[in-house]
Amino acid sequence: MTYSLIIREGDRIGVGVATAVPGGARQVPVVMPGRGALCVQGQPNPFWRPYGAMMLSGGASAESIVRTLVPPDPSGDVRQLLVLGSDGRFAGFTGESCGPTARDIMGDDFAAAGNTLASVDVLRAMTDVASTPNAPLLSRLLHALEAAEAAGGDARGTRSACLVIDGHMFAVDDQGEPARALAHMIAAASTPMRGGMMHRQMNERATARAVGAVS
Repeated sequence: MTYSLIIREGDRIGVGVATAVPGGARQVPVVMPGRGALCVQGQPNPFWRPYGAMMLSGGASAESIVRTLVPPDPSGDVRQLLVLGSDGRFAGFTGESCGPTARDIMGDDFAAAGNTLASVDVLRAMTDVASTPNAPLLSRLLHALEAAEAAGGDARGTRSACLVIDGHMFAVDDQGEPARALAHMIAAASTPMRGGMMHRQMNERATARAVGAVS
């Protein structure tokens, strides 16, 4: 019911998430600038986010986080986890009961995961965009979410999306085309004529939404 993407660009980290659950996208990622990121999805274990964040803050690798969180969980077969570790490497886990379209994909500077997707083409669309050379980080994230949505997105209908970049979260909580709405929101914030006040409001909202989801 969720698909996510983590991109590493030098020291910068960006994450994009979309899901069928209204308001659910913002509950998936943990981003720690300069350390790493993780996305907890499927039928999520509520302890994975705080424990994963604690491990990232201590400099843990992606593989060590997966090895620590997954094996003790008796319901691991319904969980999905995507990690960028403090070592700069990616790792993922997809439980065998997450559905036939569920999988995780690792690239050189990105990783993607999804479950309950309209088809496997959803993740392929995301990773095709994520692997575009020389594209700006924000552009890769937004276009990847839009491409995934256009490919069918969540099999139950995609309703919410979020993007975390440079420590700020932007979220759309209940829209028929959340990736497109997210792109419009960010574009509006950067429009010169509307700059000042709207940009400040966006930053305030992003900061408020980041509490508990971005560390």
